[in-house]
Amino acid sequence: MNVQTNLSKPVQNPLTLIMKIKSKADYEQLNQILRQIQSLPPTQNPIHVALTKITSVHFARFVFLENNTKLAVITTFDGDFDFYINEFINEIGDVFNQLLVHMENASPVPVQKYRQEFFQYTRDNNVPIIEPFYSAYPDLTVLNILDMAGSEQANASKPVQNPLTFILKIKSPEDYEQLNQILQQHPVTDALNKIATVHFARFAFLENNTKLAVITSYDGDFETYTKEFVREIGDVLNKVLPYMENAPPLPVQSYPDEFVQHVRSNNMPIIEPFYSAYPSLTVLDIRAIAENANKVLI
Repeated sequence: MNVQTNLSKPVQNPLTLIMKIKSKADYEQLNQILRQIQSLPPTQNPIHVALTKITSVHFARFVFLENNTKLAVITTFDGDFDFYINEFINEIGDVFNQLLVHMENASPVPVQKYRQEFFQYTRDNNVPIIEPFYSAYPDLTVLNILDMAGSEQANASKPVQNPLTFILKIKSPEDYEQLNQILQQHPVTDALNKIATVHFARFAFLENNTKLAVITSYDGDFETYTKEFVREIGDVLNKVLPYMENAPPLPVQSYPDEFVQHVRSNNMPIIEPFYSAYPSLTVLDIRAIAENANKVLI
């Protein structure tokens, strides 16, 4: 199978589900529920077990946002949205039944009984991204990767990949308009391909267009990755950051350490662990395995 990096649309899709929490007391209960579940060994963690069983989820993370007033469920999945959500209900519905009772205007529970309502709730709260969605291997599904690499790749203890959930606050509505235009005109696909450590990336406006989220899954060390961003898309960052509050000094190429600290300070911590369907494989590993498989087929 040949890895293409310029497909018009990847086989993968992003879910950026952001749910509003009812109250501080509900946040406390949610935090306790999720941390208790996530602290379990993978084979006993119902989230990990369900995501692995679904076989279409590449990566997944849970993140509290907006001073713990919202919960984000951020995944990259293969194929059709409705089919994916239906699988979500089948395999992880009981977890969502526990979460949804703490959310404002949530769909009724159990989700297994109220499927259509949960479909609509998920659609309504799935934040649209600024197209395109970036994929380092846009023609490969989870099953493609595991078939080529061996299913044992799903059993590594800690992923080599890491999540970035970088949130920036936009200065004003006028700044949003300028920023939106810049991002539409300057896609970063070619630069991300050069970095070769980014599996997936999306940009999304949050909070009524008052914030910008940069959400990626990347390989290796945070500082190395962030400085590669400076090297490859520094000029785009220099165009974007003047529209943000409390931006680091510019140009970022002259102040890389300050930019790294800025990203670190605004990178939202996830509720560990970060889920990966193939935790031992880097972008370069996947591309090499796919190229080798393609040669065998030829």
